[in-house]
Amino acid sequence: MKQGLSIVLKNQPDALVRLIGVVYRRGFSVESLSVMPAEQPDYTCVQAIISDCTAPSSQLLNQVRKLVPVVSADFFPTPEVEGTHQPQG
Repeated sequence: MKQGLSIVLKNQPDALVRLIGVVYRRGFSVESLSVMPAEQPDYTCVQAIISDCTAPSSQLLNQVRKLVPVVSADFFPTPEVEGTHQPQG
């Protein structure tokens, strides 16, 4: 099952690496990652589409919220996409 994860981080040199490390160690796969500046300076918005692998998603959310650079984190609904995208070429 795919889920969307929306996170606001404080800009720190290792913030994104720490975030993805927690997702990886909990057994989730990142299928899509989007990183953009937040409206407030010194903050970054991250949106990730993750696939549930082994751990409950609520456990992942709790672990992400404990990270020092995380200001807020929550799940958002993702539409189910039919079929797969195949690269052209």
